Amino acid sequence: MESAGGWGLVGSTEQPNRYAQPKQGRRGRRWCWRCQNAGIRNAATHQVFANGVSMAADMCEFHAHQWVKNPQQ
Repeated sequence: MESAGGWGLVGSTEQPNRYAQPKQGRRGRRWCWRCQNAGIRNAATHQVFANGVSMAADMCEFHAHQWVKNPQQ
């Protein structure tokens, strides 16, 4: 079997392969931690990854896409 080049072993926000995907199912009521800091209650519906490793707590769709688009966050 061929190696995947460290896929899923080490993740860094500096890597160019950052992506978001919808969460599988919904465990209880989870809220986007970034929205809560602003006093808004949006459901946490997405997870963010870099190199196959989850990089942050669950976020709403808006903040997940912002995290993918802006590497300086």
